[in-house]
This record gives sequence, C-alpha cells and structure tokens, in this order.
Amino acid sequence: MKLLDLLSGTEAESCKALQNLVNQVGCDERLLWYPSAGRDFRDVLEMAAARRRIHGIALAPNVICHTDHRRLMVPMDTKVVHDDGPTRVECLKRYQLGLAPGLCSDLKSEMGRGRDGSISRSRPEVELLKIRMTSATLGVFECSVVYVVMDNDQFFERVLLRHQIQVSHLIKVRQGYRSGGSNPCLSAVYPMMGNLGVRYLIADRQLHFCPHHHMRLLSVMQGPCEDFKVDVQGATFTWSGLGCRVYGVTRTREALTPDSLRYGLGLIAHNPDFEFVAEGTQARARDHAPRCQRQCPKNIELKSTSVIAIHE
Repeated sequence: MKLLDLLSGTEAESCKALQNLVNQVGCDERLLWYPSAGRDFRDVLEMAAARRRIHGIALAPNVICHTDHRRLMVPMDTKVVHDDGPTRVECLKRYQLGLAPGLCSDLKSEMGRGRDGSISRSRPEVELLKIRMTSATLGVFECSVVYVVMDNDQFFERVLLRHQIQVSHLIKVRQGYRSGGSNPCLSAVYPMMGNLGVRYLIADRQLHFCPHHHMRLLSVMQGPCEDFKVDVQGATFTWSGLGCRVYGVTRTREALTPDSLRYGLGLIAHNPDFEFVAEGTQARARDHAPRCQRQCPKNIELKSTSVIAIHE
C-alpha cells in the first residue's frame, strides 16, 4: 500500500490537488519521511538534483511527508515560513486532506500549547502544502509536501507499520527527543529499515535504542525484522547545528541479528565500539540517553535471532 492511498480530499479543490499529485507519482511511490520537521524544509533542498549528486543519492523521492505534533503556522499576509537571506520558504497554498475512514479514529481530540504558543493536537490533521523554495545556490522551484499533524510514534506505528508503507528516504534530524520530549527516540525506527524498504538515510549521530519499545513495535509489524546493510555516502555536513551523514541502505531480506543491528547502529552513532548493555532494569546502548532505561522491563536478553526476548 502507498501513503497516498490513505489520503482523501475534503472538498473539490483539495480532491483535485491530491489527484494531481497521485497522477504525478503513478504506481511507483518513493516516500520521504521527515519526522518532527516543524517549520524546517531543508529536506526539500537536500533532495534537489545538485545536492543529491553531492550526497550520492541517485534516487529522488516523489512524495515528501512531514510529521509534527504541532500545526504549521504560516503568516497570512506574507506566507513566508522561513527566510534567512540565502533561503526563502513560502507556503503558497494549503489544502485540507483527511485520512482514510477509521484510520486513527480512536485517538482522542485533545489540544495543548507548545513552548512557542502553537497549538498541538493528538487527533491527526493532514494538509497538502504547495511550497516555493528560493535558494541563492539552487534557484527557485516548487514542490508539494504532505504535512501530518500527528505524533511521530503514532504515525510510524498506526500508518507506516500497520499498513506496510514503504519509505525510500528517511530523515532523522531535529527530532522531539532532543528538545526534552517524553516519546522514544526516533532511532527506534532503525531496526525496521529493512522492512520499510529504506534506500537512503540522512541522520545525526544521536541514537537511543530501547529493547522494550522495540518489542512493542514488533507486535505491530507483520513478521520479523529484516536485515539491512548500511554504507556511508559523502562527507559529514551540518543540519540544524548537528553533524549529519547520508547512508545508503540495502535490504537483504534475511533475518536481522543483534550483531548486524549492533554494527549498523554503531556506524550511525559514529561509534565503532557500540554495544548493547543489559544490567538489571537497564538495556541501552553505552553512553546514550537514560530515558529509555525507565521504560525497559527487567531481564532483557539480546538473542541471536531477529527478536529480542523479554523474560519476566
């Protein structure tokens, strides 16, 4: 199934805009997912042909999806989302979309305010944005972005995993864990990259692996984790003040083992000595965030299969 199959327009204009995107994409959906994107559209620039050549990314996405727990705030008068001189981002048009009937309908409709005063909602909202990028080095171009106001974990579990949506390009930068959020780190997605069909990963080096959260994700996913190979492509570059790298990801369709996962996570974490640690109630990667420790049950054992066994 494709992500666009799960979306629908809410009125004539949005139906037409969505159908135009569906026609452009055709049957070969190449989905880029940028969790916790907020007001950042840097991924659109990095997927421009000139930047992809630098990164060694041969395949371009044709559907860009941003998720965030807060709605994108755009000034009504200027429609400028971002302008730092070299780069200007404008939201020319926004179309209200809906998720397929029954999808995530059990989520409660609750609202709160973020630190910047923006409204956050637990019930998903979906918009199709028409974005214009003006770059001093890349020129002017326009693109469509599917913007989903939804918790990253909920989107990953209820939409991507549950419906086996393939993600060709994954962005793991500027995620909510870094700013003090209570949700698990988005690096929890990494063990499932084989199943998701990820071809390219752009990521910072922050990595927190929680076996307890991993086991819960396995209960949602249909089948065991598939193995994958990770290769570094290009040089480190800065994104939102963080050192990031591009990785080529190859699906092997074999069972993922702890040794293979450990090697892949170590490469992404820039730590060749990366290893899992299990001590009483702790199960974590050495020298990484303690938050996951409080979520992990006792007696967790990493076995030589694709499953992490939990013994009560």
